[in-house]
Amino acid sequence: MLVVAKGKLTSNDKKMKYIELTESLVKKCIKLGADSAEVFLETNRNLSVNVLKSEIETIEEASSQGVGFRVFVEGKMGFSHCNDFSDRSLEDTISRAIAFARLSSRDENNILTDEKTITAIADLFDPGISAESMDKKIKIRTDQLEALAQLNESAIAKLIWDALPISASVSTWGDEVYFTIPVTAELADPKEVVNLGDLGYWPDGKCFCIFFGPTPVSAKGEIRPASSVEIIGKLLTNPLEFKQVRSGEKIILEKVNRNITQNNNPDQHKIANLN
Repeated sequence: MLVVAKGKLTSNDKKMKYIELTESLVKKCIKLGADSAEVFLETNRNLSVNVLKSEIETIEEASSQGVGFRVFVEGKMGFSHCNDFSDRSLEDTISRAIAFARLSSRDENNILTDEKTITAIADLFDPGISAESMDKKIKIRTDQLEALAQLNESAIAKLIWDALPISASVSTWGDEVYFTIPVTAELADPKEVVNLGDLGYWPDGKCFCIFFGPTPVSAKGEIRPASSVEIIGKLLTNPLEFKQVRSGEKIILEKVNRNITQNNNPDQHKIANLN
C-alpha cells in the first residue's frame, strides 16, 4: 500500500490509505486555486517469470505509480499528471493543471458531479496483493534447475538475505536438500514438522533446508526435519523439481533483481472528487 508521510509517498509506511491520500491531494488542488478537482491515482506491482523447457529463463519485478489531476477554474478545465510523488512535484503538477485550465475556453459542461463520495468499482483491487511483499525474493540455482522463492520477515531470513549471494555444495536427506551457509543464529520459532515447499534454517548444521517431501524420519503424511528448524520462507515454484537434485551438486542463492518502471499514463481510475 502506498501512503503519504510529510508530503512524500512511500511503499513501507501504511498509516495512510489510498482514499486519505487522494482526498488530501484534492484539497491541495482547491488550496492552490481550483474551484473543483478530481484526482486519479494508480499503482501497479508485477512479478514476471519466463519459463522455457521447465527452466526459468528470466525473473523480473516491476512497480509503477502515477497520479493525474483534472481541475476546474471558472468553467475552464485543465489536466496534468506525474509519477513523482514528492511534495514539490505534486504541487508543481497541480499548478500546471490550474495554469492550463486558465488558458482554455469556458464550457458550461465543465463541472463535476455533486456527489462527493468515493467511486467504488467492484473487483478492481485484490487486498491480498498488498500483503504480498515485493522484497526478499531469491533465485535458487543448481545444475538441474532454477527456482524462485520468497524469504519471510524473520530475523534469520534477514541475516540470510544480507549474506547473499551464497554458493555451496548440496546434500540430500530423503526429499530434503540442505547445505551449509555463513549464518549462525538461534531459533525464535522452532518447528518440528514443516510443509511442502517450506524453506528452513537448521541451527545444528548452520544449514539452509529445502523441503519437497518426506524425510527418513517422517511419519505418514508429514514432513519432519532431523531436528527443529525455523521457517524462513517458501518456494514459489514447483517444489517437486528438487527431486532432480543430487548430493554434491553446486547450489547458488541470489537476490532477484528488481526493475522499477515509471507509469506515464496514470489517469485510469477515478478515486475522489470534491467541488
